[in-house]
Amino acid sequence: MLCLASLLLARSAAAQTVDAAGAEPPRPETAPRAEQIYSPTPGGTRVAEVVRAAQAVAPDVAAASTSLREAEARVGAARAGMLPRIDVSASYTRLSEVDTPPLSFGGQVFDSPFTQILDQYSARASVQVPVTDLILRAAPSYRLVAAAADVAALQIDAQREAAAWQATEAYYGWVRSIVTRNVAAESVRLVEATAASVRALADAGVVPRVDVATAQAGVDGARTALASAEAGVAYATDALRALTGGTTDLVVDAPGEDLLVGSPTGPVPDTDATVAAAMANRVEVRALRELVEIRERERAVRRTSELPSLSVSAGALYANPNPRVNPQHQEFDGSWDIGATVSWSPNDWRSTRAALDVADAAVDRARDDLAAFEMGVRLQAAEAVANWRMARASIDGASAQVESAATDFEARRAAIAAGVGTTTELLAAQRALVAAWLDVFDGYIALRRADAQLARVEGRLALGEEE
Repeated sequence: MLCLASLLLARSAAAQTVDAAGAEPPRPETAPRAEQIYSPTPGGTRVAEVVRAAQAVAPDVAAASTSLREAEARVGAARAGMLPRIDVSASYTRLSEVDTPPLSFGGQVFDSPFTQILDQYSARASVQVPVTDLILRAAPSYRLVAAAADVAALQIDAQREAAAWQATEAYYGWVRSIVTRNVAAESVRLVEATAASVRALADAGVVPRVDVATAQAGVDGARTALASAEAGVAYATDALRALTGGTTDLVVDAPGEDLLVGSPTGPVPDTDATVAAAMANRVEVRALRELVEIRERERAVRRTSELPSLSVSAGALYANPNPRVNPQHQEFDGSWDIGATVSWSPNDWRSTRAALDVADAAVDRARDDLAAFEMGVRLQAAEAVANWRMARASIDGASAQVESAATDFEARRAAIAAGVGTTTELLAAQRALVAAWLDVFDGYIALRRADAQLARVEGRLALGEEE
């Protein structure tokens, strides 16, 4: 009661002094409200728009699409390699005339009765089927190439997810820069109002003149912080434009996300459940598992190189003269042939042994990559869950801090108006208040980012559908 009475007496004395000066000093502005710090703009840029724009121009997505086209081309080449080998040819040959030895029979010598055919024409068609290569190597290799194309398709989705996460991070970084700028602007408003009030009180003799210099120093510091925050917004805006390819239909100076409405709620995420969801849904996991299977199949295909090779062939010849017709005459005759060949080389066996060692190492490396990815997912899940929990806790703590800081600010403002407070205390209360508001919005932004991080870890960032 004594303190309250002293405060009332001091306030009465200050009022009398002000009345004697003939003017009411300006009072500082009221404490800032949430909508003064940040409020969404109807039709402003939303995170889903940024994600879609970033995915459309992401170089890694384009590179993955190119890799898919290459893989699909290899599938076509492998399919063509499974067809029998068919050769068709036609030829003409002009032979030089040669001296033919005479025939000797019973002591009699006769000129050769065989006519020299100098113009030779032929048409040949053949088909060759490498039976063992087709069954043991070509068909499995085709399946391997087709599986590699599937992996390439998964890589596109993986890169789209990565682009979505990068865009989400950039978007909320941009939003935070805007919040920081608005907080700095509110700080300037409060400090300038305080400086005006302190000058009036100093003119009235309520506070010492040195408080004017203190208040002005606070104004200078707040303006410097605002200029720095404006530079941060400019940088974040340029980065967002670059990430989205300079998309002109995005209103990159006005965010449309409502940070205070629709924030992630529900139970606290569980790390083990997040890891399980990631291993079930992540396209990278599916791609790595497919890669392990591909490497195992490649090893099996290489092992078949140790076996003998069987091929069958057939051919047809239509020639004038046909070399299989004796005596030759100047007419077209047809003939055919069919055969089978079994071949094996100890050199192939030795090289296959070395190739199998390479294939075994490739299988082990693919399995190691899968295990390493799972470990990385567990670390990412732990980080995302921790960030989610800290963000939720920080929101509650910062909200309480805003209420406390606002109360302290009002008390300090009343005290200095009554001539019993100091400018330093009021400026400190103002800084604490705007910092508390920044902590509140930081918490909401961190919660949005942590929720997006969880979606990224679990493979459900949804390729531009996540709001």
